[in-house]
Amino acid sequence: MNTTESDVAANSFSGKRVFITTLCVLVIGAACYWYGVNSVETVEPNALRMVGLHDPIEHRLDEQYSDANGDLVADAPQDEKLWLDPPTINFSYLASEQDRYSEVWANFSKFVGEKTGKPVKFVPQESADGQLQAIRNGELHLAGVNSGSVPLAVNNCGFVPICSFGADDKLATYRLQFIARSDSPVRKLEDIRSRQLALTEPTSNSGWKAPMIFLLREHKLKPILDYDIVQMRTHANSINAIAEGEQEIAAVASDELELAQSRGQIKKEDYVVIYESDPICNNVLGYVHNLKPELAESIEKAIYEFDWTDSKLAEEFSTIGASQLVSVDYKQDFKLIREIDNAMGRRHAIEERAKLRTPLLSDE
Repeated sequence: MNTTESDVAANSFSGKRVFITTLCVLVIGAACYWYGVNSVETVEPNALRMVGLHDPIEHRLDEQYSDANGDLVADAPQDEKLWLDPPTINFSYLASEQDRYSEVWANFSKFVGEKTGKPVKFVPQESADGQLQAIRNGELHLAGVNSGSVPLAVNNCGFVPICSFGADDKLATYRLQFIARSDSPVRKLEDIRSRQLALTEPTSNSGWKAPMIFLLREHKLKPILDYDIVQMRTHANSINAIAEGEQEIAAVASDELELAQSRGQIKKEDYVVIYESDPICNNVLGYVHNLKPELAESIEKAIYEFDWTDSKLAEEFSTIGASQLVSVDYKQDFKLIREIDNAMGRRHAIEERAKLRTPLLSDE
């Protein structure tokens, strides 16, 4: 049989169509393979980095500071020209409920002012990041820093931890607690999978870092990938959200929970504790490393001489069993928190922390 020109054309067209179809299949297959590989090798690490989880590292004191005695804390400068001797001592405690804390620490501030011969001014802070920046810049001279921020404050801001809360010369610790609403079916940490977890802010130990590290290490639960995060900024916000039924699960500090309960902000029957950690060192008071040594010494002396009897401090911190300020050993008492920071793998840098707010972290 003779082959006509039309047959040749038809066969040629059919061959091209087969070639194009085959090529499309190969391209689609390659794209699917690439996506699959990147889903495992790229998407997961990127999701973890978005909430501050990286490969473990070892944090160290910034090279601008010296540490001759090996206590991991910055020494006072040897050059007297670098000493800070302010006419007014600027003081802050944490970065939440500033109006209330200003009142709570009023008598303490007055006492320190009398003992040092310099007035003490309570300077409100809008955020933990802002407080750290003020310490580093020398705008704050005396500060109460949340426990999770202490390693960052020490390493990058020249903060010198002096004391924390306690009684009978023993530190009053707190615990990380995962709590769930009483009417929720959540009763163990594994139940958090595919649910929302209310956390505070990236500088918090019990409200951010420790919960994620514990869930990742012990239960292989990865933030964003295995559970969603709702950023509540403060422990008080997280606790209120549980009490009001706006959130189902939250990671909070036990002392903050006890305080909220004593104020009637949440009732014991509103929640159940589904996990409780080992004891963790509490918030600390300290000063900037470059304070004039005589001034630093007089501040420290005043701290321990202040009488808590009938003071607002006694009322405020009675929920954690504290009745005095007790000295801390940063190297020993903050070992666990430093280990958590190292496990997070995010290098200490205040500027980076300010960029950690992402659309995935709801402020609602």
